[in-house]
Amino acid sequence: AHELQANVYAFLNQENADEWLQKIQLEDKAPNAEQLRFLQAVCNRCLTEKQEFARAIAPTVATEPERSCLLAPPGTGKSECIKWVCRFFRDCLQWTAGVQYQCLASQNRMASLIAGTTFHSWGEIPIDLDYASNRDKKTTPEGYKTMFLKCAGIRWILIDEISTAGLVILGLLEKAVRKACSSQLHASG
Repeated sequence: AHELQANVYAFLNQENADEWLQKIQLEDKAPNAEQLRFLQAVCNRCLTEKQEFARAIAPTVATEPERSCLLAPPGTGKSECIKWVCRFFRDCLQWTAGVQYQCLASQNRMASLIAGTTFHSWGEIPIDLDYASNRDKKTTPEGYKTMFLKCAGIRWILIDEISTAGLVILGLLEKAVRKACSSQLHASG
């Protein structure tokens, strides 16, 4: 599985990342200095992961995954940053939403603004007891758990308006992703 994931950054290099950052700064709606720092950090993290894969570092000894928060008052452009990151993923890495990255929000309206989905829908988070009891039985015709398939190629999960999500929901989302990723390690080992 590690060898397959190594190709995920095949189209990325420092030059195309720098060109992309320069290009968006010339647009009518260009990022401000703080937004640009955030976008540069995303680019740098992707370049770091590409280098780690190129050196064939096993996932167990690679650097920790990026866990960052972009905090600011309402209306300052946090959602716009998510849109720029998604453009970077599409333009420079040639990634597909839902395959290598996923955008999430707590409510449908917020999710639609970033072309994403809700925590409950994507993370298969139980919304009632009947659903919860059938959750672990949810599989595709091939017998794979659907979360395993959703997480198979995911490199980034971008969450908008995280302050509107309850801690229990975020905990259930993390648990579902960890379980799916753990299944990947056991399936590939």
